[in-house]
Amino acid sequence: LHQQFGNMLNERTYADVKLRADDEVLFAHKCLLASQSPVFRAMFDREMLESKTSVIDMRDVEAKTLKYFLEYLYTGTVDGMDDKMALNLLIVADKYQVSSLVEKCSTFLKSALNFDNVLSILLVADLVNYEPMKVFIIEYIVENSSEVLSLPNWPQWMKMNSLIASEVLLKLSCKFDSNFKKKYVKSVSERFKEVFVSAVIHVPPVNSQKKEQVAGSSKEASLPPVNSQKKELVAGSSKEVLKQSQELW
Repeated sequence: LHQQFGNMLNERTYADVKLRADDEVLFAHKCLLASQSPVFRAMFDREMLESKTSVIDMRDVEAKTLKYFLEYLYTGTVDGMDDKMALNLLIVADKYQVSSLVEKCSTFLKSALNFDNVLSILLVADLVNYEPMKVFIIEYIVENSSEVLSLPNWPQWMKMNSLIASEVLLKLSCKFDSNFKKKYVKSVSERFKEVFVSAVIHVPPVNSQKKEQVAGSSKEASLPPVNSQKKELVAGSSKEVLKQSQELW
């Protein structure tokens, strides 16, 4: 079926509307455009100028992009798309509310993401306000912050796009703050463990205390109760641990 629709597009069979871009005119079918795009449907339903003259002036779309756009509307596929064309198509698909093409372009751009195109793609994602793609790209920048922030065009890009740049910097600050806290807590935890183990090692075994008590009645009389010794030892250990742990702070 898609192949037959593609043939209708190429052969202009029963075409009843014209799309004009860059002084180039492409032929299409109102019923198919309306079925794929709510924006086209509204144009034809409301008896707009385009509906009366059967000419739609696509001033903000390049002719090459329009051809790819029509190809998708008729066949559901886009052959030979690169990252630049995907960006252009994403803008057109968003404007004409073709959600399936928005998703297709987004998936393609995510897979094609690199240091050379990441800033351009983020701008378009922000322009069309496509949040899932925007979040994905910002996370990519955060994970590769040393490389992205070292790009020659980063300072100028940040000045020209201060709002979206502030979102990126906010995410970066959250990441660095989180990493610092994790490392600090881990360091303190490990140091506390060392101090605690060191303190416990100095506590003599209880059995050895009992043997010394059994050895002689005179010693037995002079020795304080085992429980009081244990309390003093534990108290001493706790104070040492507390003191040393406080020094870490």
